[in-house]
Amino acid sequence: MPLINLRNNHSPSSNRVRVQRGEKVPIRRMRAAAWLLLITSLLTLLIMLQSTATAGAEDGLKRKLGDALSTGNHAPSPLFVKDSRSPRQLLQTFDELATEIRDVFNHGSRQGDIDGAQEQQLIELYTQMGQLISASILPESERFARANAALSQLAEVIARVPLPPTQAIPDQAEVAKQGLDYWRLPGTTIAFQRIQEGPRTGDWTFFDGTVKDAEILYQAALAKSPPDNNETTLIEHYLAYSGPLISTQITDAMPAILRQPLFGQPLWKYLTTTVILLISLISALVVYRISRLLTNRWNDPSEIRFSLARLVLPLLLLAFIPIWIQIIALDVRLRLLPLEVIDDVLWVWFYAAVTWALLVGANLVAAIIIRSPSISPAGLDASMVRLACRLVAYALAIWVWVEGLQALGVSLIPLLAGVGVSGLAFALAAKPTLGNLLGGVILFADKPFRVGDRVVIGQHQGIIEEIGLRSTRLRTLDGHLVSLPNDEVCTSSIENVAARPNIKRLLNITLTYDTPPEKIQRAIEITRQLLSLEEDGDRSEEELGRPTNQRIHVDDENLPPRVYFSDLNADSLNVLVIYWFSPPDYWAYLEHATWVNLQLIERFNAEGIEFAFPTQTIDFKPRGPAALEVAT
Repeated sequence: MPLINLRNNHSPSSNRVRVQRGEKVPIRRMRAAAWLLLITSLLTLLIMLQSTATAGAEDGLKRKLGDALSTGNHAPSPLFVKDSRSPRQLLQTFDELATEIRDVFNHGSRQGDIDGAQEQQLIELYTQMGQLISASILPESERFARANAALSQLAEVIARVPLPPTQAIPDQAEVAKQGLDYWRLPGTTIAFQRIQEGPRTGDWTFFDGTVKDAEILYQAALAKSPPDNNETTLIEHYLAYSGPLISTQITDAMPAILRQPLFGQPLWKYLTTTVILLISLISALVVYRISRLLTNRWNDPSEIRFSLARLVLPLLLLAFIPIWIQIIALDVRLRLLPLEVIDDVLWVWFYAAVTWALLVGANLVAAIIIRSPSISPAGLDASMVRLACRLVAYALAIWVWVEGLQALGVSLIPLLAGVGVSGLAFALAAKPTLGNLLGGVILFADKPFRVGDRVVIGQHQGIIEEIGLRSTRLRTLDGHLVSLPNDEVCTSSIENVAARPNIKRLLNITLTYDTPPEKIQRAIEITRQLLSLEEDGDRSEEELGRPTNQRIHVDDENLPPRVYFSDLNADSLNVLVIYWFSPPDYWAYLEHATWVNLQLIERFNAEGIEFAFPTQTIDFKPRGPAALEVAT
């Protein structure tokens, strides 16, 4: 009863091919594919309605039989239970039911097929005969068909082995007298057992080992007593007849070659199953192709719309795979090993479709959450939402596969042991990746920066463009895109330039050494006046054509503009100017600084205050006559 990562789509444009301008979309092919999909869907729907109506009775009896025989306690069956209080009664009841089943098959068509009424008789007879074995020892996934096959084989075995006289087979009185719990048919390995507990305590059934070895016993019996040329065994009848959807008129009209047995079943069953699987495969490909063409025609689909389009195919598979299984098992009536193989393959497809739907659904849920205005699509919050949704989807998918594989009879102990060893090796190999993932979680919790912030991380400076689970992408001021592993980001010093409340400017105005003190004082006064609020004259930035000085007087208590005669440099007198521009708009800051610089030059020139620049003065002293004589 089986359920498929497939792939993960984080972005609608990451895994699709856009239709370029001027490129024609193959509309004709789309229409043909749509018509093909419509026709196959209608045929499947008709088959489903017809088979569901006729198979309901069998499904109910099948469920009742499973309830009655699913445990060793033999829960009471709602059906009439034939008497089997001793090995003699068990053999008599078994022989009567086998004879009635043969009569039903013999009154069918010339190919052993039966109609709907005869099938109901078979269901009732096989259900009563099923009370004579413990079906719990058979695989649960195909218990009903296997139980019927085993009963048919045992009926042929009992008909071919020499039975002792009736008086030699223990009856109810002999069982009570000897206290028998086990009895074996003399000269054979066919054995019977007495039920020890439950509502049917005291009833006799075929020994579990006999039921398990039904195929081996059947082949041995045929080798000793082969059937006549025209004789059809009970198991062959059981394997040959079809379900209610395929009538006896259809099977009788088939060519003889299609009725030839292959592994005990007519060839037409294999061909019909192949056609069903091909139609299923073609339908899935058509749906996939149409969804791809539709998404390729969208100029810029949202991630929600993209995920919805990708969700169509897995949902259709989830709806139709159980229908295909029902048609093959209950209408075509493929049996035993071929049915087990097809059944397991289809259920694995089902589990894969569930996994696919869960992963695409996780992307859809994440896209809906990320659509919130408070979450940046490229930010770490969005990455964590995607991660959380996918982790939930992966957990559900693992649970589905574990339950499904157990239902298919696959032992998970070797698998879990292998997963443990592989997990250790994977953890060692994926240590850097896991470190980056952990770094992403730390960045999410600490939030040292956001998308759009200008930061300095180690030797890299630029604008944060995306914060992912594995790496952080930074656009440098030169335009280059740098991907930094989150582990490295967490261990590096991070300077968030965008988080500063203002931009500090430190300006050194250098004056020449021959500047008198009064002009130095005048330079300080001019600079303070230039940075004061009075300089704006209550005019707005539009009127002034520049940022106002209110930008540098936001916090006058703690950060007012500062102007001081600070240093006597080697080649100049230094006037230190400090102010803080707020809000920290870098381009507005440069515009205001340009205006300050021009005004300083203009006003200093008007006052005759000269700016100093690095110079050196060299004094040459001429030598006197005495020095000249000494030199001579």
